[in-house]
Amino acid sequence: MFDSRCEVLRMLVAQMLFMKETLMSVAHTSRIQIAKHEGPHRTARIEGFDEPLHFGIHGGIKHFYQEKYGREIIGPEYPATLDHMIAGVAG
Repeated sequence: MFDSRCEVLRMLVAQMLFMKETLMSVAHTSRIQIAKHEGPHRTARIEGFDEPLHFGIHGGIKHFYQEKYGREIIGPEYPATLDHMIAGVAG
């Protein structure tokens, strides 16, 4: 009985070491520069890509913030940060 417990423990330790080595390694580091423009408009330049990503607000989100702050929000409409996150997760 003692031998089988030691074998199970040894297998568990080996699995944990394998998982630690696999899970703890860094696969990628994102290098991004964010620039703020007029109103809520921002652009993100991601290393390795030529075109920037545009972020802003639109539609219901724009309406919500106009109501909240009691003023018109200027500038062009772009996809919101939330739109990019949902698209990334759904893809």
